[in-house]
Amino acid sequence: MNARQPSAALERQIAQLSDLVVDHEKILREALPEGMSIRQVMRDALQLVQKTPKLAGCYDMSVIGGLVNFAQLGLRPGVGALGHGWLLPMWNNRESRLDATMVIGYRGYVALGYRDPAVQAIAAHCVYTNDTFKHVLHGARGTVEHTMAEGDRGLPDRYYGAAVVRGVDIVTETWTQADMNLHRDRYALAKNREGKLVGPWALGPNGSITKQAIEMGKKTMIRGPLAKMIPATWQLTTAGAIDDGGVREDIDPAVDPVTATVHPNRPEEQPEADPTQQVRESVTIRETFPTGGLTGDQDRAIGRLVRDRKMSREAALDVVERLFGERKSARQLTEEQAAQLIAELGKIPLPTMKGEILTPGRPSAEPD
Repeated sequence: MNARQPSAALERQIAQLSDLVVDHEKILREALPEGMSIRQVMRDALQLVQKTPKLAGCYDMSVIGGLVNFAQLGLRPGVGALGHGWLLPMWNNRESRLDATMVIGYRGYVALGYRDPAVQAIAAHCVYTNDTFKHVLHGARGTVEHTMAEGDRGLPDRYYGAAVVRGVDIVTETWTQADMNLHRDRYALAKNREGKLVGPWALGPNGSITKQAIEMGKKTMIRGPLAKMIPATWQLTTAGAIDDGGVREDIDPAVDPVTATVHPNRPEEQPEADPTQQVRESVTIRETFPTGGLTGDQDRAIGRLVRDRKMSREAALDVVERLFGERKSARQLTEEQAAQLIAELGKIPLPTMKGEILTPGRPSAEPD
C-alpha cells in the first residue's frame, strides 16, 4: 500500500467527519455574513477535511467550531490560493485530546483589513539582509524607504506593516527577526503532543525560517502594531482574539466568537508586552475568572447585540465600565447586571455605513 494513502480506518474517520460537517450545514449557514455562499463554504469545508486527514483524529466538535469561526469572519480556510487560514490539529493539554485549532494567515488579515472602506491599502513586508532599508520616524508618524535586492536577497532580517487610510500613509515600527522569534516562541500554540511546533510557524531544516513562517511574521505586524493604527472593525478585532490555537467551545452562531473560543494551551497569565517592549500585541486573552451568574440566553443576546452593532471588544468593555465601574467580560456579570447591559446595548443604534464602528457616546459618523 502507498505510504501516503490513508488506512481503511482513517478513511472511515474522514467519511464520518465529512458527514458531521454536512449535518451542521444549517449552523454554518447562520454563521455566514451577508453575500457569502453556503455552497462555497460547504465545498471548502469538505475539501479541507480531505486535504487534512489528521483532522479526522481531532475532537469532532472542535472542527465544527473552527469552521463556524471562519464562517463568521467571512474567511475560507484551507484554500491555498487565498491563504486565509487553516484548521490545524493541536494537542490539548487541558483535556488530553487532539483539537482542531484556528490559525489565520497573513492574507486573511489583509482581507479583514480591507473590510473597512477607509482602508485603501494594507500590507506587511519582510526586509532581507541584502535589501536596502531606511526607517525614519517623524513624531507619531514614520516613513520607510525599502528597495528589494536583485537576485539573492539574503536572510529575513526585520518586518514592518503599512497602510493607507483616507489618503494618509501609516507605517509601523520595525521588528527584527530576533523579536519575531521571541514572539513565535511565546504565542505560537499550534504544537503536537511532543510540544513541537506544527503548521505555518514550524521551522525548516536546521532551524531555518520558512516562507510560511515569514508570512506569519508579516501577519503579526498587521495583527499587532498596525491593528492599533487603523480603523478597528469587528472582524479584525475578533480575529486577533480567537487566532493562533483558538478552539471554539460553543458552536451556536448567536454567541460572540470571542466568548465562545478558548486557548486551552495558553498560560492563564502572560505579560502583554511584546519583545520590543514598545507596542503591545493585539491579542485579547479570554478571562479565566468564574462566571457571574448570567443565563445562557443573556450571554447569546449580548453577543448578538455587540455583533449587530459591529462594536469592537474595547467599545463593548467601555459600556460595561460606564455601567458598573470596572472592565470585565460578559460572563463575569450577574444576571441582573447582564439585563442592564442588554438594555444599554439595545439603545445604541445600528451602524448606518458598511464597516462603520460605533462607539457609545460618539457620533455615528464623522462630518466631511
